[in-house]
Amino acid sequence: MEFLGLWLLLAALAALAFVSARLVWTKALLLVALLLSLSTWWFVDGLSGNGIDPATVYHLKTGLAGSGIEDFARSIYALVGLYVASLLPLLIPGVARRRGSHANGRLVFSAFLVCFALSIAISPLYRDAVRLAKYFSDVSPNSVSAEYKTPGALTRRKNVLWIYAEGLERTYLDESLFSDLLPNLRRLSAHALDFRDVASLSGSEWTIAGIVSSMCGMPLTAWHGNDVNSLERIGRFLPGAYCLSDHLKSEGYYLEFIGGARQEFAGKGKFLATHGFDRIKDREYFVQKGHAPQDFASWGIHDDVLLDTTLGRFLELSKAGAPFFLSALTVDTHHPSGSIPRSCADLRHATDQPMLNAVKCTDRLISRLIEQVRASPYAANTIIVLSSDHIALPNDVMGLLQSARQRRNLLYIFDADAAPRVVERPGSTFDTGATLLELLGAGRELGFGRSLLHPPSDGASKASHDGKDLAPYIAYSRATWLLESGRRIQLKGATVDFGTQNVGLPVSFAFEPDGDLNGVFLTSGDQRQISLEEPYVGRVDRCIAFTRQLNASDWCLLLTNGAGQPHIYGADRLKSGIDLGHPGTAEPVQVRLTTSYLIQQAFPRDFQFLQNGQLKGGSLYSSGTAGLLMFGPYLSLEAGHYEVRVFGSVEKPTAEAWADVTSGLGSELRARAPLIPPKGPSGVIFQHGISLEKGVSDLEIRVNAGASDSIRVDGYSVLPVAVSP
Repeated sequence: MEFLGLWLLLAALAALAFVSARLVWTKALLLVALLLSLSTWWFVDGLSGNGIDPATVYHLKTGLAGSGIEDFARSIYALVGLYVASLLPLLIPGVARRRGSHANGRLVFSAFLVCFALSIAISPLYRDAVRLAKYFSDVSPNSVSAEYKTPGALTRRKNVLWIYAEGLERTYLDESLFSDLLPNLRRLSAHALDFRDVASLSGSEWTIAGIVSSMCGMPLTAWHGNDVNSLERIGRFLPGAYCLSDHLKSEGYYLEFIGGARQEFAGKGKFLATHGFDRIKDREYFVQKGHAPQDFASWGIHDDVLLDTTLGRFLELSKAGAPFFLSALTVDTHHPSGSIPRSCADLRHATDQPMLNAVKCTDRLISRLIEQVRASPYAANTIIVLSSDHIALPNDVMGLLQSARQRRNLLYIFDADAAPRVVERPGSTFDTGATLLELLGAGRELGFGRSLLHPPSDGASKASHDGKDLAPYIAYSRATWLLESGRRIQLKGATVDFGTQNVGLPVSFAFEPDGDLNGVFLTSGDQRQISLEEPYVGRVDRCIAFTRQLNASDWCLLLTNGAGQPHIYGADRLKSGIDLGHPGTAEPVQVRLTTSYLIQQAFPRDFQFLQNGQLKGGSLYSSGTAGLLMFGPYLSLEAGHYEVRVFGSVEKPTAEAWADVTSGLGSELRARAPLIPPKGPSGVIFQHGISLEKGVSDLEIRVNAGASDSIRVDGYSVLPVAVSP
């Protein structure tokens, strides 16, 4: 019904755009923007099954490197088609004006705005925006901090084999929907603790979030205020969380993870390395082992190779005698259609549906591994956990999955000392790690999770199960990226420490008067603007971004005080550490930019001095803004002859559009010339030769734009030439 109303409103918007030529371009552009947004939502919903949700935001922040994006080719092609169709309203202005409509334009435009607002209100865009706003709201975690628990010492030191099965929810066991799909796992459930009411809640609905929620007893949220790929520059993943793996490590366990996909995807490798894992084997490990191309699917190594490797490591580690935690993550049941390894070429589900064939294969492979471990001499001293990492995401049988009365995660635990039984107690993946810890004799609590073997011990488990008011729990998770000790900042090479957190440079941040951090910003393009009049903000960057009076190649810290007054601290002070609450005396230098500091204007660090003529780096833009567009880094050159080129685009440059090359802190002009339009859409916009009688260490390249210029700078090159230019 929701979508029927939306379609009717879209039709009304199109009609109202045709009826009157008044403000017709405004109406057409608004309609195009709405259609493009809805097309994007449809595409994302097809991937997440839950619209634009926290998982979407998380993966945008961490990047898609290592994902099997080719599996979604059909959806991508459909999205391109929708985008093209969404541009059709741009034809409306021409038609409306030819019709010469005399309708009341003001009344029609008012009706258009009303329908546009209603379209937004009833669309999933509004619903998801409200949900994300609540998810990322700055709610205090203090109300639930007392519920966060750490486990006690182990009294039983059994080995653990934990198998995460990609999207293998227990709905696949429903014979009324999927006949004879998981016969082997169904049979094995009679020997296990079979938990039948384990939900996936907000912050646990995708792979890394499912792993974090089960191992740490808390939801996962990306670091607040950061953008694409920023987590790659974060040194420690949730350093304030104390997880199952941390506890086992402290108890002397060896921890190893074996996964079929790349560990870089979604920051999985950083989480594991931050939280106690001694060794991580991912797709690259299997590539180096020389496995044949047929052993790989788009997401990673097939499950037959993965689980055979897991069995081999289990036997090796068991024989060694030291306690261990071995975890494996499968990939072959990944949406949308799964994939089939060579060892299952003979296996088909009765429907011969690709996704169900993949699920049936996984049933064979996982059950075989469990049976081999249970039949080994080490079974009595081993606990086996089989869990889905999350509820299945949209796939080829999503209609059947959604028709189930209740969708829950699969969770079996095999322990020779625990009598098999069905456990109906409601819970979530937050409770899985706590349940395992109880079997190891370490209490019943882990983070916000509580053991599923007992009734809820307090409100935390109940709150996490019914999903009501998760905001403070999510806020607590967000706070674990940084701790209160983060008020001290210290330079470590090309990174800085904020207490327990380590981040790559450059970095911007905001803090309270007492020095507590309230935001650390890692932007992939380094385009976050910092107003020097804003109190209590900071930036660590190359000194040239701020001043000419310190070593340009060093890192400097800019801080503003309560009055918004900027101060600069050099590398030596920064290396010894600075308390943001009591920073002390700053270096006696002046800030070069007096009103605002925009990174892309001051120092395009992505640009490189390359001798092979190849160009890499980000683009800088100026359109209608006079002033310095690009200020290159200091270059060190020996005596000789060079040709300097700047690449980009410029159309009909004014007299104020120029570039120059200087040295001696800008006092020695080596070359200056107007910018020239390139031969194509992009190319050389400045080219000049320079001669150096002696070496320099501070050669600079500057590009300036006039108020009416539209200029793009892509980068530069400085190449040696044989003779004087």
